[in-house]
Amino acid sequence: MKIIFTITLSFIYQLVFSQGIKFDKEKYASLPVYEPEKSQGFSSGSLPTKISYRNYCPPILSQGDVSTCVGWATSYSLLSTQQNILMGETNTERKQVRVMDPNFVYALIRDYKDGWCQNGTYMSDAMDVLMNHGSKPMYTPPWLSCNSVYKFDKFALAIASIYSIKTYYTLNDQTNLINTLKYTLYDKKPIAIGMNVTKSFATGSGISYGKWTPSANEEIDGAHAMCIIGYNDTKYGGSFEVMNSYGTTFGDNGFVWITYSDMKKYLQEAYIIEVNTGQNGFRKGNCTYGNCQNTYSRYVYSSGDVYEGEFSKGYLNGWGTLLHADNSFYIGNFSNGYKHGWGIVCLPKKGNFYKTYFNYGTLKSMDNYQGFSGTEDDKKLDGLINVLQQIIPGKTIDIKSDAYQEFMESIKPEDEPVPVKID
Repeated sequence: MKIIFTITLSFIYQLVFSQGIKFDKEKYASLPVYEPEKSQGFSSGSLPTKISYRNYCPPILSQGDVSTCVGWATSYSLLSTQQNILMGETNTERKQVRVMDPNFVYALIRDYKDGWCQNGTYMSDAMDVLMNHGSKPMYTPPWLSCNSVYKFDKFALAIASIYSIKTYYTLNDQTNLINTLKYTLYDKKPIAIGMNVTKSFATGSGISYGKWTPSANEEIDGAHAMCIIGYNDTKYGGSFEVMNSYGTTFGDNGFVWITYSDMKKYLQEAYIIEVNTGQNGFRKGNCTYGNCQNTYSRYVYSSGDVYEGEFSKGYLNGWGTLLHADNSFYIGNFSNGYKHGWGIVCLPKKGNFYKTYFNYGTLKSMDNYQGFSGTEDDKKLDGLINVLQQIIPGKTIDIKSDAYQEFMESIKPEDEPVPVKID
């Protein structure tokens, strides 16, 4: 499939704590409400003392000095984690290569006059994007920064639509808020939230041992979007476990604990999503999404390899990601089950990225790269590596180097592919 897009890259992330959510009380009050106690028939006293979905969360990253928290809380944190819960996916490397793109959602809700990404956005708008357009994996083109200038092509929109949600709900019943949040987590649903925060949160000065401790007289100093992924009745007298987007040096390795009382005091909005769990939806097994025959799907091989991408007649065909059992992976084009065309091979253990061109499973010699440097395909691969390096630090190996020659000699031609088998 030919992929055409225009992109301006600006991947400069730093540990500066920015925020970026706005609230619309009237619209929020008009949205459908999720009431887990009634819909799921929960009874008083049935809740466990603690629940955590941290093992299902994607890697903690930093949104940087930009106001993109709504994209991070909804697409990256909520959608990625909800999918992983339904597939039973806790493997770190597998989660790394299938994270949802925060900038896809942000791009469709941001103020285009805001060239520096400093203006806040509405979470209800983000939920509408997830329902009407979906989101895409970070490693699927186009590769975006917060202020990318681009045109979504049919490929990007088609891939995003595969990950669209069925619907979303709010949790705006303030009469029994804490139990409502806890029952929702018990129902295996993480929660995207919008909160008022004080300066001690934004600067990190009020975070001690992973817990946010605002002073009683602190004034509100903005608002921030995050994702609740657990609770613990005994930790700090009862607290919610919240996934943030300020990097791993913030709080509890990137997560933060907020007491029940502070959650009730500062919470403004809370949302859950319903993703596709029906035919071809998210599920456990070897075909964990799609039909693994002729749609964009995710397949887990008995060898431990995992493929997420396009299929045709049971063969890997089109754009996709193949993660091997040794945690090395290839992202790029496939044809009839073979790696075929331009792509990237990553060897995380060495911290190396290799630009590659395969011809039906055979890595071609360096002679094929003459005149490649600076071309559009080369720039696209550089864009992909920039995105990958946000999660997996590494360097690009020069195709003219001895190290690249050693890599080539280690890659053997692939065996003839066979279509995947579904249990």
